[in-house]
Amino acid sequence: MRICLISREFPPETGWGGIATFVHDLALGLREVGQEVEVIALSADGKDSVVDYEGIKLHRVAPKVSLEKYQMFLSVMPYSHSLVKALWALHTKFLELHSKNPFDVVEVPEMFGEGCFLALSKQVPLVVRLYTPHFKFMDDKLHLINDEFDHQFLAMLEKFTLLNADIVTSPSADLGDYVKAAVRLSDE
Repeated sequence: MRICLISREFPPETGWGGIATFVHDLALGLREVGQEVEVIALSADGKDSVVDYEGIKLHRVAPKVSLEKYQMFLSVMPYSHSLVKALWALHTKFLELHSKNPFDVVEVPEMFGEGCFLALSKQVPLVVRLYTPHFKFMDDKLHLINDEFDHQFLAMLEKFTLLNADIVTSPSADLGDYVKAAVRLSDE
């Protein structure tokens, strides 16, 4: 299979957090069992690049879309505007790669709706992996995340992506049950 993993984070350049570490290990594991894997992640230096990372083609992208001219957008959504730019950069790279050599499946984390454009376009089967959605941080009032529009917008992107994914996977039954109830996902 030809598999695309899309994640804002991929080590070492953009950290070794939970999502980054899992995507890293998943990419290496899939390659080890003979799958063709490409990863699309953000760059830390603001430059696009492609490297061979232990037999995996790793594409680093930098957000290029400028939203600064939309001052109202920036004032209402100070937290999410940079995330939207990042999501668009990741998706644009996916479109470029997919048009040249189509992928069989793509996997994304649910965090901040990283697969929202894929969920909207339905170009390829979409697998969404749960970690801890932003809307759970809102519901549990964690990390000073409140229910302002900016955060509700990100929660909406996550829920839209989850509802339109072909498969949603969870590392635990507890998280899976929480998300299933919060988003009203079916067992199908």
